[in-house]
Amino acid sequence: MKLKKESKPWFVSLGAALWATDSLVRSHIVRDFQSTFVVFFDHLISLFLTIPLFIKTWREILKFDLKDVASLIFISLGGSALATIFFTKSFALTSNYTIPVLIQKLQPIIAILLAYFILKEHLTKKFWLWSALAIIGAYFVSFSGDFVFGGLATASLTPILYALLAAILWGASTVFGKLLLKKYSFSFVTAVRYIAGTVFLFIIVLMQNQLGDFMKIDFPSLMLFFVMAYIPGFLALFIYYFGLKGTKASVATICELTFPISAVVLNWVFLGSVLSFAQIAGAVLLLFAITKLSYENNKIK
Repeated sequence: MKLKKESKPWFVSLGAALWATDSLVRSHIVRDFQSTFVVFFDHLISLFLTIPLFIKTWREILKFDLKDVASLIFISLGGSALATIFFTKSFALTSNYTIPVLIQKLQPIIAILLAYFILKEHLTKKFWLWSALAIIGAYFVSFSGDFVFGGLATASLTPILYALLAAILWGASTVFGKLLLKKYSFSFVTAVRYIAGTVFLFIIVLMQNQLGDFMKIDFPSLMLFFVMAYIPGFLALFIYYFGLKGTKASVATICELTFPISAVVLNWVFLGSVLSFAQIAGAVLLLFAITKLSYENNKIK
């Protein structure tokens, strides 16, 4: 059965929502392993699935040109490795965790601007309306309506810059990923991103002398690594790229805002953190805006 075009943005949303399940596992793993090693080992485990995908689609690489190579390097090194490292550093350098989360909300704006200039996506007036409502909804979901901008005035510049670099890299990765998906299948792009990302992460881990963390892996931690690698990792990215194949990058970056909805719902279910009225209202507003954008997606040239 062929899926309707309007359904593709929802696969982007589903992939982004699955990313939030990462926190349920990562919080246990980072106690014993260095953050860069965790990202590297996740990619390494995922090769069990990505290499068969690559073998099936490897002929597509014969069509690569310099622009494709540059895009692949960017999404694998920037999106898979450096962005995660920078965002983790931002959290490590501040005690006010709302700062990196707030700065990360700039990611959709960055992606929309890059989609306009790089992909030449001509955005409609209604797109701006629904996008603005989606970002407002995401803000209420993340911060429950509290005014958090005041913390920026007293925050250290370093964690802000790290969070901003992560937002730029993640936003740009959406655009460059879409650039590749215009020519290649979503399964091929998923495979080559993981393979290239694993290579880059291995080099980083080697330079930081973190390979010794392999000796700390026991059976319980290995099971946690597998869960994290395959659910918020491979499965989420596979579904995300499936949706992105038929979704404009500017719409996709708004659909990614389902991440905070999933995060607060998981906190509610597993940690007993009850949702406030503002968070529920924000979630409804965000999902309504994404629904409108799923239809607007077909009107963007």
